[in-house]
Formats: sequence, structure tokens, C-alpha cells
Amino acid sequence: MLRGIIYSVLSALGFSTLPVFAKLCYDAGFTSTQMLFYRFTFGALSIAVFLVLTGKLPVLMTSKANIVRIMLAAVCLFLPQAFFFVSSVKYISAVTTELIFYFYPTAVILISWAVFRKQLNRLHLIAAVTAFAGSAFVLYEAFSSNVDLAGIGLAFAAMMMFSTYIIITRNILDNIDAFALTFFFMLTASAVLFFITGTDVFRLTPYQLFLAVLIGIVPSSMSTILLYKALKEIGPSLTCIASSIEPVFTVILAHMLLKETTAAAQFIGMFMIIAGIILPVWGSAGKKSKPSVS
Repeated sequence: MLRGIIYSVLSALGFSTLPVFAKLCYDAGFTSTQMLFYRFTFGALSIAVFLVLTGKLPVLMTSKANIVRIMLAAVCLFLPQAFFFVSSVKYISAVTTELIFYFYPTAVILISWAVFRKQLNRLHLIAAVTAFAGSAFVLYEAFSSNVDLAGIGLAFAAMMMFSTYIIITRNILDNIDAFALTFFFMLTASAVLFFITGTDVFRLTPYQLFLAVLIGIVPSSMSTILLYKALKEIGPSLTCIASSIEPVFTVILAHMLLKETTAAAQFIGMFMIIAGIILPVWGSAGKKSKPSVS
């Protein structure tokens, strides 16, 4: 179990670097589309290398119908949510972007209830109210600091788009291997972005190349691989609980690398949002574990 928890925490650490690295990329002269092109190109390449080295390359074999569905989801959901996320970082702090985005687990529960009529229990409602209250603290601090509303809107759009993406992949693409799904998502997004950006993406300074590889590996392929390893070791419930530390890592990294400060209201909001994520997962994990006790 300890190994699975370590995988999950390291995965959360990797994902937490995305808004911070995005800030560094903007400072280095990247546009949003260039940044995402490098992220998904190096991400897809490194996942392919991992699959080759581990002998898992055959998982990429899937039907043409599945590939078409993946490409549509990548163009309509995966790529737009990624674009909204990194674009929001241009206008607001990395921490504020992360905290708004991290409402997505609660949004998934609420959308599933509203659209698919998934049942909500008392714990889900308490968790949703707690996460909403946490988001209110985050937004209150953002508005009181006169942050750019465009950044808030983009972060919210990224969160809603990602919530929809999670629901769609869970209900329509659930039969496809997770590594194959991630690889084809990244490959499709990379191809679309290359068409948009053109040959400008090949003109890089050594420092820009370093950032391009970094954002393509750490918050992309490496974090994804560690996440799947955690899921295999300890299952989705414990993985979700352990990885909920991600916003804390973002706060620490943003302070260390970007000199960002985090207000008390944001800290309160962050822990309330995390509590809103953990509560329903903890409750379902407890219910599942009861029958096995003898």
C-alpha cells in the first residue's frame, strides 16, 4: 500500500507543476498554443517510449471507431480545457487557477446527478456544499484583489470543460486502455496545434527547449504513468485521497519559483475544497471495505 500512496503523491506533485511551469513558459516567450504543442508532443513521445521499454506497446492497438471517438473527444474537450487552463495562468496567479480548477471532482458529481440522474447521498451533498464554500473563499479573495476577470472566466471554463471530459471518457471511452487513451489524446492535440502554430515551434533557445521538455514530461507523461501505477496498487479511492494534496504542492512551488503569496482566505478555501473531494471518496471506500472484515 505504501508504494501506491507514494506513486499517488508523486503524481500529484507532478500535476501540480503545470500552472507554475506555464507561468515560466510565458516568461520565456511562449504563446499558449506553442506551450501546449510542446507539452503534448513530448508527452506523447515519452509515453510511447515508456510503452516500448515496458513491452506494453500492443495496448495502442484499438479499433478505428475508438480512434475516431478519441480524436473527437480530444478536439472538442481535451484540447480546449488545456487551452483554457494555461490561458488563465496568463492573467491570474498559478495558485488561483489551480484552486478554481480543483473544484472539478465536485462538479463531476453534480453534473452526473443533474444530467445522468446519478444518485446523491447525504455525504455527497455535504461534500458539495463544503467545496462550494471553499470556492467562495477563493473567489472572494480573487475579486477583493481586483484580479483580471478574464483569468477567472478561463479557469472556470477549464474546470467545467475538464469535468465534462471526465464524464464523457468514463461513459463512452471506458473500454479503451488508459495509456492508449492518453497517448492518442496527446497525439491528436499535438497534430492540431502543429497545424495552428506552423514551423515557428522549431525555433527554440536552449532554455526554451528545457522548459518544453519539462512541461511535456513532468506534468504530463510522468504524472500520468505514476497515476496509473497508483491506481493499480491501491485503487481509485485511496489514489484520489492521496492525490488531493496537489493544490498544496502548487502553493509551495508557486511561492518558491514564482514568489507568489497566498492569502489566508485562499488557504481556507483550498482545505475546504480538498475536504469536499475526500469526503465522498472516504465514505465510499469505507462502505466497500466493510464486507471484507470478518
